[in-house]
Amino acid sequence: MAAANALSLLSRGDLDCVSRFYPYSGLKATARLKGNTMTFRASDGFKAASQDALTGLALNLFCKILRRSDGGFEPYIKAYEEFSKSASAARLHNTIRSVEGKKKPLEPKGTHYDLNAIVGKVAGEYWQVFDGVEIPHPTWSEFKGRLTLAFHDGAFGRITVSALFDSPRVPQFVLEYLAYHEMLHAKHDVKYARGKSMRRTVHTHAFKLDEKKFAKYEEANGWISRNLRYLR
Repeated sequence: MAAANALSLLSRGDLDCVSRFYPYSGLKATARLKGNTMTFRASDGFKAASQDALTGLALNLFCKILRRSDGGFEPYIKAYEEFSKSASAARLHNTIRSVEGKKKPLEPKGTHYDLNAIVGKVAGEYWQVFDGVEIPHPTWSEFKGRLTLAFHDGAFGRITVSALFDSPRVPQFVLEYLAYHEMLHAKHDVKYARGKSMRRTVHTHAFKLDEKKFAKYEEANGWISRNLRYLR
């Protein structure tokens, strides 16, 4: 109904509409125009969204396909954005991913560094910081990415570190800092602003205060800034 309503608002009632919920991993939606038929799929998680939010989601996708501006549909677009950027949607996204997603096997032991040992050392040295926190499981990334150095995946309770850092050139304290930073994401929730901005703050004030408790915070960041481009 929401997809058909979106086409009607775009004055494209001439198009046939096929829409359904689909067991995607996470909160995800797709749209495709083939011939005279617009196909719209949204993950099961969107069943929790209002009709206005679903209409806004469909409008967002259809406008891109039809090369139309989404101006004039602000109430629907806003309803979709409020849903997608809400804390409850983030929790829902993680829940769906943990159930539907494919969990890759952990690969913590690298050629030069064992991430289990790194995380264990950090958790022990900074036990006061991580008291009561469920420590994520570490793994090396499949590729040597330099845009994302490390990331925390709350759905699977793991942290992934770029394989770029599995090198004898990298001091151990740098890996300890990367692990420490990502472990903090398991402790600190993302903050969602109220009102029009709906801003999502990952590194909150409390997060930054904890981050600076890492003994070699400045040294680690300085090393990364100076040496990242030379790692292969």
